[in-house]
Amino acid sequence: SSLLPDMYVEASGRLRLGEDLEFEVHGMLDTALGTATLAIGHAGGWSPLSGALADLFVTPAFAGQISIGVDGVYLSLVGNVNFDGPRDVIPSFLATDGAALSVSLLQATKDSNHLLNFSFAAQLQFRSSLNLPSFNVSGQLSTDGGLSVDLQVS
Repeated sequence: SSLLPDMYVEASGRLRLGEDLEFEVHGMLDTALGTATLAIGHAGGWSPLSGALADLFVTPAFAGQISIGVDGVYLSLVGNVNFDGPRDVIPSFLATDGAALSVSLLQATKDSNHLLNFSFAAQLQFRSSLNLPSFNVSGQLSTDGGLSVDLQVS
């Protein structure tokens, strides 16, 4: 039995930190069902640095959501990060023209073990005069022992 009365609250908006770091947020709480969600997203492109150093660190676009008690699942967390445009992996040697990273956590019941899963995808390009092919690489790693990597020459 809950100490809170039955109520449903939902809110959406923008969260601004400082002058120009902005997030989209949406949340819901339903005490009668014992559920809650919180979603947050960021368009990317913000840097804590200014001037000539601003390009050294720029936030990627990301979205995430946490759900508690939704659809009979104790806890679910999903997050996605997208790195757009070219980025050096190894300066002057290896670059990516976009990459994505996802993480999910699922705990079915309060007493069950959680399952954590990471997945990634990227296109890698060698920066050399040798005219080497580019590669599409993707994979998945899971706490249940799963591991897969796919590499394709493009």
